Amino acid sequence: MAAAAVIGKILGVVGGVLGAAGQYRNELSRAAQLKFESYQATNNAELARQDQVIVAETSAQERAAIAKTSAQTRGSARASFAASNVMVDTGSALEVDIAQAEQAAAEMQRSRDEEAIAKHRLETERQGLLAEARLKRTAAKNVKKSAKISAVGGVLQSVGGAMGR
Repeated sequence: MAAAAVIGKILGVVGGVLGAAGQYRNELSRAAQLKFESYQATNNAELARQDQVIVAETSAQERAAIAKTSAQTRGSARASFAASNVMVDTGSALEVDIAQAEQAAAEMQRSRDEEAIAKHRLETERQGLLAEARLKRTAAKNVKKSAKISAVGGVLQSVGGAMGR
C-alpha cells in the first residue's frame, strides 16, 4: 500500500510539472505572438513615415505643375492680348493676369493644405503604431516573466501537494 501511495505522489508531481511546463510553453508562444505583433506595428509605422515622404514629393510635383501651367496660361493670355494690340499691363488684360495668378496661388495653397493634412494624419498613425509596438514589446516581456513565475509556482505547488498527502 505504501508503494502505491509513493507512486501516486510521484505521478502527481510529474503531472503537475508537466502541466506547469505546458502552461510555460503556452505563455512563451503568447509572448512570441506579442513580439511579432510589435514588429508588425513597427514596420507599419515605418511605412507611414515613407508615405509622408511620398505625400511631400507628390505635393511638390503638383505645385510645380500648377506653377508651370499658370505661367503658360498667363504667358499665352499676355501674348494674345499683345497680338491684338491690347496693353497687357493695364485694364482688363491686367485684371485677367491677376485673376489667373490668384487662381494659381489658391490651387497651390490647396495643395499645401492637403499635404499638411495628409502628413498630419500619417504622423498620427505612425505615432499610434509606435506606441502599440512599445506596449506589445512590454507585454511580451511581462508575459515571459509571468510564465516563468507561474511555471515555478506550479512545480512548487505540485511538490508541496504531494508532500502534504
